Amino acid sequence: RAVMPAHNTVLDVPCHANEWLINDVLRDAFGFGKGVALSDCNDIGVLADFRIAANRSHAAALALKAGVDWDLQCGTDPQDWGYNALPQALKDGLISLGDIDTTVRRVLTHKFAAGLFDQGPVDADKAISILDAPAHRSLAREAAEQSIVLLKNKGDSAVPLVDSGDAGLKIALLGPTASSDCNCTEATFSLIGSYALPGARVVTLDQALRAMPGANHSIEWAPGMASAANAPGTGQDATALADAVALANRSDVAILILGDIEGQSNGGCGEWGDRDSLDLQGGQLALLNAVSTVAKKTIVILVHGRPQTFGAGNSGLDGVDALFAAWRPGEEFGNAMTRLLFGHVSPSGKLAQSWPRSVGQVGGGANPWLQRVRGKWLANAKGAIDPDGRRYDDYLSSATQSPTPLFYFGHGL
Repeated sequence: RAVMPAHNTVLDVPCHANEWLINDVLRDAFGFGKGVALSDCNDIGVLADFRIAANRSHAAALALKAGVDWDLQCGTDPQDWGYNALPQALKDGLISLGDIDTTVRRVLTHKFAAGLFDQGPVDADKAISILDAPAHRSLAREAAEQSIVLLKNKGDSAVPLVDSGDAGLKIALLGPTASSDCNCTEATFSLIGSYALPGARVVTLDQALRAMPGANHSIEWAPGMASAANAPGTGQDATALADAVALANRSDVAILILGDIEGQSNGGCGEWGDRDSLDLQGGQLALLNAVSTVAKKTIVILVHGRPQTFGAGNSGLDGVDALFAAWRPGEEFGNAMTRLLFGHVSPSGKLAQSWPRSVGQVGGGANPWLQRVRGKWLANAKGAIDPDGRRYDDYLSSATQSPTPLFYFGHGL
């Protein structure tokens, strides 16, 4: 029913002024027809900054004729809102009433189809009860179970975990957002990601472990570092680190939840959250290295939005027995992760990308996806043919750095 044009250009024409893209390709060739095109944030007015519109009214006219129906108005200044200039565009003869009628007809069709004129707005309380229905919770758990990727399983035996008799396992749960006891919004925010509906009922790993039928596990939590909100600094705290190491030392298994733990804020992974390093943020790498040295078994669960790396030569992985990439696993993370950890369901997720060994490999000619674009790596037969049949450049080769991926596209145990 609705599509949002992107911020970028296609064939050098911004999407929000691209009549060929929206009307000819999307509406006609792809059969979108009377569906609604909703602008991205302030992308109509910004056509003037692309230098294809003389002013805001010209920009509004271009977008309307291109097939953009709704203007997503961001910020509080009406001067930034593109379609506020439509009256001026009409006055200047840049558009006609027929142009306005065309888009109004699509918008009204959309609203009638949604039932807004028959039954009024949705009852928010009823909507929440439907969204949180048992069938939907079950689907959320299944989605998490199928998408979480097992990247490493030392000796093929680190997981699944096996109960140690009636006493159960002594489990050390480590990381600043690894427990519902952390009283931090980052814990649930990192599990569901940015742009999620408020009020989501998220099951954390400690809650699920304690609710396992028939289990008698001892579960203790230690953050091991400063709050995730302090990620722009080192995040290290000597006392917190020592407590985490002591807990890991006296436990049967140490489970660390690490990754882009603070979500969109403070340099994490979200909109405007670019980074110049893929290494674990803050004090996480120090926590991992210290714990894996003393723990009987170390399991790392990454909650993240981008590939992660683990220090120089990725040596942080040396002491890890099992590694999971959980991405943004959603509301049923705890239940799904518990079932994966104890073998109630077998991991089946596969990576949708290759993971670089360091940020320096990103965008390089060694990336097989870019070799056909850049050409010279194939023409000059750089590097060597990898077992997967692709060629990786050797310009980064050293004693600690291989040009091949840390984890391959499609990897998953």
